[in-house]
Amino acid sequence: MTQKIAKKEISKREAEQRTAQHKRDFAGLKKGWSHLGREVARSVDLGVPVKLGMTMRAWLDSTFEESSSNIFAQLKSYRALKGVPDDVLDAMPASNAAQLTRLPQKDRIDAHIVSQAVSQKPKEFKGTVDNLRESKYGITKSEWATYARRVPKEIHDQMIEAEIKIAHVLQVDIAEDSEKRASNLILVLEAIAQLINGTDESRLKTEIEGDSQG
Repeated sequence: MTQKIAKKEISKREAEQRTAQHKRDFAGLKKGWSHLGREVARSVDLGVPVKLGMTMRAWLDSTFEESSSNIFAQLKSYRALKGVPDDVLDAMPASNAAQLTRLPQKDRIDAHIVSQAVSQKPKEFKGTVDNLRESKYGITKSEWATYARRVPKEIHDQMIEAEIKIAHVLQVDIAEDSEKRASNLILVLEAIAQLINGTDESRLKTEIEGDSQG
């Protein structure tokens, strides 16, 4: 169904109308997180950002301004919870929906777990998810450590540029001083680490030092 929606031609006028409706719904707090996430997902599938000459993230920033990171998170939650009925999602707190996405797909649509996501308060449901991850999959809570290095400013600036570049690739915001900045920065640092650690050393040597045979 998504592919058919994505191929449907939408006019610029229709794209502008959908965007204006999103703004009204959000400003008036008329829609719950799942309804808004559902409608935003449909607009993305229809190609609204493209029709308006924007990337998806630029369109979200333009439409929802300082709340765009939250809307992006809601969009991801809605897509990740495919298979859960819309009326159930409507009754589920946004924070619980985000916690539910931490579980494998089969658990996300498990009737008992989904009912807990609807009925439990956010702190309680986070504990439920943590316990499930540990008891069923052996995933324990992360231990935290401070990551800091004192380096010359030019290297510091290069590292910041690298973080911004990866953030752009991941379409996450690390510039705003918001509640999402810390978690987004962790995603960026994890991506950088995975990129380096997942690349063969011979390839890294070629990229850093150049092809000696070239």
